[in-house]
Amino acid sequence: MKYHFNENLRSITRVRAGTPERLTSSALFLDRNERAAPYPPEVLDALAARLARSRPNQYPELQPFYDKVAAWAGLAPNQLFITDGVSGAIKALLEALAPSGANIVFPSPTFALYPVYARMFGIEPRAIGYDDEFQVNINALEATVDDDTAFVFIPNPNVPIEGYLPLETISRLAVHCARFNAALVVDEVYYLFGGETAKDLIEDHSNLFIMRSFSKGFGLPGVRVGFVAGPADIIEFVARTRTGYETSTLSAEAVSFFLENINVINSYVEQVKEGLEQLKRSLDSIGILHNGGVTGNFIYLDLGSRAAVEAVVATLREQDIHIRGGWPRPFDGGVAVTGAPPEQMSRFFDAFKTAVARHGIAKTA
Repeated sequence: MKYHFNENLRSITRVRAGTPERLTSSALFLDRNERAAPYPPEVLDALAARLARSRPNQYPELQPFYDKVAAWAGLAPNQLFITDGVSGAIKALLEALAPSGANIVFPSPTFALYPVYARMFGIEPRAIGYDDEFQVNINALEATVDDDTAFVFIPNPNVPIEGYLPLETISRLAVHCARFNAALVVDEVYYLFGGETAKDLIEDHSNLFIMRSFSKGFGLPGVRVGFVAGPADIIEFVARTRTGYETSTLSAEAVSFFLENINVINSYVEQVKEGLEQLKRSLDSIGILHNGGVTGNFIYLDLGSRAAVEAVVATLREQDIHIRGGWPRPFDGGVAVTGAPPEQMSRFFDAFKTAVARHGIAKTA
């Protein structure tokens, strides 16, 4: 059999995600920006009752879900396309609006799927770095946009450092992109943790989109639901990339439950912000430099070297605490830590303080 391979996939390596140990482990996982504390039993019981009333024996009826998400986001339903998280939104935009041979521009390091999807569709990925103040080099970004640029993606905030851009800068970038018939996409996956949304700028800029998911603030990465929003006529075109159904009945019901019980989400967000503020004070007390923890649910800790990162990550893993190192330069000397409520942040810091003292990193023991 001679298959007709998509040659764009030759340079891409993908691995199956996840290990079963994470589903049952009591370890503290602070390496994926997930919800670090389990939902209260009474919330899970109420969710189970909601799902028990759903009808997975039928195909999804998604218009009520669109209405609910749109009402929460403050947009019209026809401005939204429900996707498989933000990753599905990126893929849909590129598939619909980025011809082979085009390029996309984004800051680096960032979400790994920006360059992956670009290569998948024969699109050139162009990465822009950060300056010494942990900010996107806006001048370099604007200079990189040309007549072949289909999209500029701005994760706002971004990982592993926030590099948050205010709405005035977003508006400026949208105007600049329009000069080259390029679209600007603002990734608002961490929106609930403190950043302003660019959704109201959509009316002012016909080339502006926003993306969100229910993975971070809502703590539902397992349901795989997000959306892209923009001008209604363009969203209709992007939505032509959909599979049979944008999401499942069970996923839509789970998200709907938390939209109707938004106090559960808001309460956890506040706990995370409290935990991050507590962690920053603790880090200051032992002389560890840090960045972020303001508009996202993560914080970057500067340990000074790749060797220090490897040592601390390994030491914490022995104590069932997982944080993320392995970032590319210039952030290879630091780790990203997911924000969590004060109890979990205390557990992390106690182990971290011992680890950095052991390896001669902290100023105080």
